[in-house]
Amino acid sequence: MFEVVTFLQCLDRVKESFRIVDSMLHPGNVSILEKDFSSCSPLRAPEDYVEFVNNLADIFMGAVQYNMESPGSDVRKICEHMVNAESAYEGLKIVNSMYMDFIGLTCVENSHEKSVSDLRDTKINPVGVGERQWYYQTCTEFGYYQTCEQSSCPFSPLNTLKTQLDLCKEIFQIPPESVRQSVQFTNEFYGADHPKSSRIIFVNGDVDPWHALSVLKNQSRSEIAIFINGTAHCANMGPSRTSDPPSLQKAREEIASKISEWLRSAETTE
Repeated sequence: MFEVVTFLQCLDRVKESFRIVDSMLHPGNVSILEKDFSSCSPLRAPEDYVEFVNNLADIFMGAVQYNMESPGSDVRKICEHMVNAESAYEGLKIVNSMYMDFIGLTCVENSHEKSVSDLRDTKINPVGVGERQWYYQTCTEFGYYQTCEQSSCPFSPLNTLKTQLDLCKEIFQIPPESVRQSVQFTNEFYGADHPKSSRIIFVNGDVDPWHALSVLKNQSRSEIAIFINGTAHCANMGPSRTSDPPSLQKAREEIASKISEWLRSAETTE
């Protein structure tokens, strides 16, 4: 019961902290936000405001997506800071500072102009996660936009579908209608959440928010869904650890067994 109450309190604190931040996003108070959250540059344009609140939301979204898969992704620890702080706003400051320390940042870049400039850069970067490539895929295949336009969303409502689609046009000159058509084509071509294929294992963790877009039930004898309790994004793809929960250990065994079965079957049919 303690955990349920704590996480509900955490959710309320996150909501409150973002409401406070939103109320301060005007010329009279924005300098306070710049100082309190270590912005590298002044928040001048409305687009900078969107960049700012999205960067704050990314801390929480990333922690949930990769919970316990890296030292900086610990939902429990983040919630402890949010709940135990003197106020929701102070909690958000602490969490932001903690995230900066983990990443090794001295300030957070909230300039929309610089963000777009960086994403337009076509030079190959051997490190990082390929952010430009990911954005291109969202604009030409997936969509997958994380917005905050419903009242239940705990973050800032400044993050809308429009602000996400605008990036496609700013970076790649891809208009919104083209994005919609591309996403529709992807769903139709690959079968959306009923792909009707074979020898596929759909693996998801129940902590990972992305599981909502995946296949969660077996579609056929060769389209298998494995849903892992207590794990986040792609936990099964990481190396085995002694701290792995039993559900993850069992899932890895099921995956290995099924793939071995399919490989043996392929050998006998050749």
